[in-house]
Amino acid sequence: MKRTRRLSAMLFTAVCTILLLSGCAVRDTMRARELRAGLGQSYGAVLHFTTASGTAVTASLERPDPGSCTVEVTMPAHLAGLRYVRHQDGVDISFRELSYGSGIPPPTLPVVVADALSALLAPSDTLPERSEGTLWQLSGEDGVLLLDGKTGLPVKLLLRWPETEIALTDFVFYH
Repeated sequence: MKRTRRLSAMLFTAVCTILLLSGCAVRDTMRARELRAGLGQSYGAVLHFTTASGTAVTASLERPDPGSCTVEVTMPAHLAGLRYVRHQDGVDISFRELSYGSGIPPPTLPVVVADALSALLAPSDTLPERSEGTLWQLSGEDGVLLLDGKTGLPVKLLLRWPETEIALTDFVFYH
């Protein structure tokens, strides 16, 4: 009799655990779909990263439409005003009175960041996955984008090449 009760209690615990976990999985899938649906192709953000030489950089990123993107360095002071404009023909770079037109190959860090964000935020069937704490992650070929699970906004970009971690603040989607 005791053995039957113990077996029943174990079976009951196992069934409750499975039901609880499957309920979490359904909620996670629903939240992942909500997060994915909230992403857009037009956005603005402030980027914070450190270069390989140890220079802390802050830059603004504006992507008003999928065909163009502008990244402008705001800090440090000696690089403030360095501007990259990505368009279908290539990249234009300007700094103070100097400018260099289209034809520059894209692998400059600001362009790599803009392209990685574009790829990760592009419409897709890929759903974000739960990460640490309240963070969710959206993985792609170029890197991983971490989303705040509460706001749905991107908070960090982890690039595969160059291996760089970029904090994203003041992120706004222009829906």
